[in-house]
Amino acid sequence: MPCRRPYALAAPVAIFCALMVAGPASAAAINDLFVFGDSYSDTGAYVTSTTNGSTAVAYLAKNFGITFTTSKNPDPGMDGVNFAEAGARVFVGPKPPATQPRSLTQQVAEFQNYVASHKVTFNPRTSLFFLLGGLNDHNFVASVQVYAATLAQVTTLYDLGARLFEIALLPSKVPVASFSPDVPETSTWAMMLIGSPKRRTLSRRCSGG
Repeated sequence: MPCRRPYALAAPVAIFCALMVAGPASAAAINDLFVFGDSYSDTGAYVTSTTNGSTAVAYLAKNFGITFTTSKNPDPGMDGVNFAEAGARVFVGPKPPATQPRSLTQQVAEFQNYVASHKVTFNPRTSLFFLLGGLNDHNFVASVQVYAATLAQVTTLYDLGARLFEIALLPSKVPVASFSPDVPETSTWAMMLIGSPKRRTLSRRCSGG
């Protein structure tokens, strides 16, 4: 069966962690969560409601017992913050005059501003930084651009003190189905991906500061 290969974002993590001294895998007590992404993670930063339940990161925060807010909160303090916005691309922002959805690069920049203005505080040893993007960039930019942008995002977060990262990946292979001869292949691919409940994730703990 023919298949499509959406963007896989493992490369930036591998490159980034190779620059650091990788510590042994170990369990970490997570008490804070910061999310950057698209509709798979949006809990109200852009789309204020959902029709079929919340997104996975909301349940993740709940499971960790983390108070979870969004980037609409001007002063989140020690709460976990979700910057994800439905429709976000990895590094391409909205076309003016629109101001949303902001790209993951813009979301990371906002987090950087929060830290600089002391509106967000976190413990690097117990704070998880979760990035999920790429779906909205399919066929629009080169994969090397996605890799470079994701590496830059992780590097920015690392420089701010982040040490625990989780980067969610799109499935490596998505079967092409023919729901209708009138549905273009790319649209079918998008429908299949949106309908899939499974996402693969790659976790890597980096140490070095």
